[in-house]
Amino acid sequence: MIVSERQKEILTRVKETLEKALNNLEKYTSPEFFDLELEEALTYLGELVGQVSYEDMLDKIFSDFCIGK
Repeated sequence: MIVSERQKEILTRVKETLEKALNNLEKYTSPEFFDLELEEALTYLGELVGQVSYEDMLDKIFSDFCIGK
């Protein structure tokens, strides 16, 4: 069940990214292209469930604290 527009947008991005990954496999392209698409889809799913990424953590730290004074 999709509750919000945000969830719908994220799931749409996941679907599109997984379709690209599958397309890369079908074209016998380098496995790295499949891996990149799969990692991107997992990142979107992390957004959906509220997982915080390393980059998010750094952004929060540097936006809230003045480091180096």
